Amino acid sequence: MSSEAQIFVGIPNVVEIRKDLLTASKDSLQLLKNYEEYKVLRTQKLQHVIKLYKILSNISLLNKQLRSALPKIESQIASVPISSQKQVIVSKSNKSKLEILEDELEAIEARLGALG
Repeated sequence: MSSEAQIFVGIPNVVEIRKDLLTASKDSLQLLKNYEEYKVLRTQKLQHVIKLYKILSNISLLNKQLRSALPKIESQIASVPISSQKQVIVSKSNKSKLEILEDELEAIEARLGALG
């Protein structure tokens, strides 16, 4: 190697190239920093998910205990026929939005008239 001649090559815009290299290095370090922060957040999320799972399993266990402690009662709720429920819904939906707003306005005016 010492017998070979050394060749030097000129690099144009040395300052710009150095600046670009330093900027690239800075960006790389920022990406690494962001990645480390991401890893920390990911581990925190995992810990929170595990904690949530434990709490939910505890709630489920307590719910089962509560249900077993409560007396068994058959519900005797009077059921309304489905057809009458549908009729009420249909009659409400037949009114347009304008008619509904007018009805509400009349009710408010009636209240105001009763007040004074």
